[in-house]
Amino acid sequence: MLKFLYNEPAALFGEWLIISDLHIGKETGVNWKASARIVHELMEREQKRKLLVLGDVKATIASTEGDAGKFIREMGSDYELHITKGNHDGNIEKYHGYCTVYGPEGAVIYDDGRIGPGKEEAVIGREHKGKITGCGRGNCIAVLHGHAWPGEELLKCRTMIIGHAHPKYVFDIMRGMGQTTRGQAFGEAKRCAIRSRECARGESPFRSGWRRAEKVWMIGKLDAKALKEHYGKKAKICRSVKLVCMPAFGPYAGASDSKEGLGPLLKNTFIKRSAEIYLLNGIQLK
Repeated sequence: MLKFLYNEPAALFGEWLIISDLHIGKETGVNWKASARIVHELMEREQKRKLLVLGDVKATIASTEGDAGKFIREMGSDYELHITKGNHDGNIEKYHGYCTVYGPEGAVIYDDGRIGPGKEEAVIGREHKGKITGCGRGNCIAVLHGHAWPGEELLKCRTMIIGHAHPKYVFDIMRGMGQTTRGQAFGEAKRCAIRSRECARGESPFRSGWRRAEKVWMIGKLDAKALKEHYGKKAKICRSVKLVCMPAFGPYAGASDSKEGLGPLLKNTFIKRSAEIYLLNGIQLK
């Protein structure tokens, strides 16, 4: 069963701790040592030995970021580290001695701890434990970054978890009153993933004393008909697929303010009216 950690942008599934979108690098100012320390604390507190990062370990795209490499080497030395490749993770395969890297198509995790790629050829690094054949009973989850279409193996799972969009909930605060007067939880994935430009630059999330952005979990259903249109009628797709869009782990990860930046699942298959939105403390906003 997938479990969200209280007040943390992280999830648990069986033997696994799952995080996404650290964006470690000089551009964001995200320190790899601080990030490693926080992840270490979570791993030890939850008594987990397997760590999955849903992509965008690095801040830069083209170059291989040295600080992100240091994070990967430290985590990979202490834990069993797996990474589903994100759009910022160019050349991350060079660290395959410390982790297993799956392609943008993602991977599948069983609740007994086994993991396998969405495409058999799309795995580099430590040997994985067999090809996953999919399931429809809820005892597996599909995992990927979210900037690309998932592999067909992932469509057999009832639950799919992605990163990439960095969902946030935007509050408007009455000027000078310090009270929340209006919360805007947008069912539309585009507006739920609204950019907090101040946060993205590492500045205060408050803007002129009235605007605040909080990280959230966004959960909803995928349109099976739309998936069939993309993958073809012969594709084996679970009738009801729940999509979980997790918040960014990195402190300064902004959100996309363009529909194109959300990725194909949110853009083309997410059923907007099904969206549920939760703060990290578990409070449901929609």
